Amino acid sequence: MLAGMDNSDESGYKLVHRLDLPTSGALAVARGRLAAVKLTRAFHDRTVRKKYVAVLQGIPATPQGLINHPLVERNTDVVPATDENEGRAKEAVTKYRVLKSGCHEEVLVSLVEFDILTGRKHQIRVHSRHNRNRQ
Repeated sequence: MLAGMDNSDESGYKLVHRLDLPTSGALAVARGRLAAVKLTRAFHDRTVRKKYVAVLQGIPATPQGLINHPLVERNTDVVPATDENEGRAKEAVTKYRVLKSGCHEEVLVSLVEFDILTGRKHQIRVHSRHNRNRQ
């Protein structure tokens, strides 16, 4: 598919950005050169807002909020910062809101929208794990 995206002509699809490469590897693709230029500029200027929706086991402690907890990459994992590793910590801020909660096959689950204000590896996964109230 990527081989068919030729950025040299005026028409066709243009690969603009590889979103979240370490985790999902989603692609942002534009139709045409002008759209690609505008979208590339928006990513460069950091005006693109990415929202994510996830199904979580359990229910967050509050229906909406802001998680501001620095993260540290440790070998192949990402963990919340602690007193021992705070020197390597990077700021990580996530806004969230619960869209729906309920029981699925006798397990409490929530549909949650995330707006990551910083772009850390596994940020949603780590922040949501440490913000659950009920399982």
